[in-house]
Amino acid sequence: MVGEQLPSYSYVITQQMIDEFRQGVMDPEAAFPTISQKVDVQPYHVVYRDNGSVNARCAFYCYNPPIAGKRITVQAWIADKYARRGKNYIVTEAVSVDEDGRCWIASSRMN
Repeated sequence: MVGEQLPSYSYVITQQMIDEFRQGVMDPEAAFPTISQKVDVQPYHVVYRDNGSVNARCAFYCYNPPIAGKRITVQAWIADKYARRGKNYIVTEAVSVDEDGRCWIASSRMN
């Protein structure tokens, strides 16, 4: 399971998504609405079902702000799994790239 590639996920980022994110974080110049879309965990839920979980730890790295109208593709994989205090955890990592190949709009690691 560790290293397993999950299905890629693709969507077009719209100006409305950017505007709603900016309004939600009360910053008219906020640049990274991709992190608010939860697209990094979408591929996991396509393959696996769980009883619901809380992210114990998340790290997002934002490199290039997305551009409205561009298609963003998210590739995710299972990076690690472990048990702690009687609970199982799965760590997923994801990388988002736009249609022009602007490498790493954002990357994330969630467990």
